[in-house]
Amino acid sequence: MIDRIKIHNIVEFIRRFNFEFEVVEVEDELQLILNYYDFIDIELTSEERCLLVDELIPLAEQFEFREAQHLAFEQEPLLTV
Repeated sequence: MIDRIKIHNIVEFIRRFNFEFEVVEVEDELQLILNYYDFIDIELTSEERCLLVDELIPLAEQFEFREAQHLAFEQEPLLTV
């Protein structure tokens, strides 16, 4: 059974901080991400893990987009020469 409130609370806690993980990290290394945010002893069912991954992927996509923007603006002077 999925405890949606638990997943919601985890996601809302993580949103308070800068999420600096890529999509592939969310998909492949969820436990490392949870450890980073001090969710060390949390127990999740496989369904809860899938739901959490689905909830964190948009945050990871936003991080990747910001990272790409930063790199593009950082290299812009080189492109205009």
